[in-house]
Amino acid sequence: MQHRFTLQKYAGATTRYTCPSCGSKKQFTRYIDTHTGAALGNHVGICNRVNNCGYHYTPKDFFRDNPHKKKDYADNNGNFTNGTYVRKATTKSSTTPHPPITLKEDPPLRIDIAIMERSREKPFENNFFLYLYKKFGLETSEWLYNEYCFGSCMHRGKNATIFWQVDQNNQVRAGKVICYDKHSGKRNKETHATWVHSIHPTYRRKKWKLEQCLFGEHLLNEYPNKIIGIVESEKTAIITAGYVPEYLWLATGSLHEFKWQKLHILGNRRAIAFPDLGGYDLWRQKVLTMDLNITVSDVLEKIADDAERKEGLDVGDYFGTSPTQQPFH
Repeated sequence: MQHRFTLQKYAGATTRYTCPSCGSKKQFTRYIDTHTGAALGNHVGICNRVNNCGYHYTPKDFFRDNPHKKKDYADNNGNFTNGTYVRKATTKSSTTPHPPITLKEDPPLRIDIAIMERSREKPFENNFFLYLYKKFGLETSEWLYNEYCFGSCMHRGKNATIFWQVDQNNQVRAGKVICYDKHSGKRNKETHATWVHSIHPTYRRKKWKLEQCLFGEHLLNEYPNKIIGIVESEKTAIITAGYVPEYLWLATGSLHEFKWQKLHILGNRRAIAFPDLGGYDLWRQKVLTMDLNITVSDVLEKIADDAERKEGLDVGDYFGTSPTQQPFH
């Protein structure tokens, strides 16, 4: 078997790019087509910050999400298998081939739920909770805090919020750590986002394979009849839930995490996706490759002005503005 796609070899800074997930510059390695030398896609590759980011979108992922692209890379006989050409032997081997070796994989690691619970003991010491309290008042902010199970920790000397990813089986897959200002709710860009398994003493020395799920996935069983709203960031999901509790709001975690591996859990449930400004075309193309009941809304594209497009605002940014600009007006 000869691989058609491989990670681009390092040949200087120009062969490393900005990670589409964490935004780190010169840390992203793309998969290239060994026949042409061209990148398979700007988002198809791996972040070199394995512990802090963990983004890895493989050619197999790309062709699963975009099956119509396979014909562009088939060989002369129309053969294509998971991003590799299968080359048949021209002569019979004189020896009997050995059966394939199956390697037993260890079960993926999960975070102890007790660690998540300890992080949630003091909501009034959480900057993001204080921002929600200022915006919505006590009753709604406490409801959001309990629904979405976010917690607190100290990260590089700053108060940080942990967005816990709890799956439908109530297993804690991961915890994304982000610092916010308690007054404005804005992200502290001086402190990069990280993961609990990268900084917690119990997990940081372990070989960790990041296996994410939708943020808020644990609520699917609790609200089986709600229409699902899908957004990019965890912050947006929580804020929008405060304004539109009639929907169940879930977050992918980033623009390029809108993919089948996370979304297939929705099955045939009705869902409406609200990408940030600038993300509509990508999500619309992706959803066409998925056999899921998801509609991608263009409401933000219709109401945004040029300045808002440049900022890349999300659906949560529009609540609290003039009534004519409400996304659900």
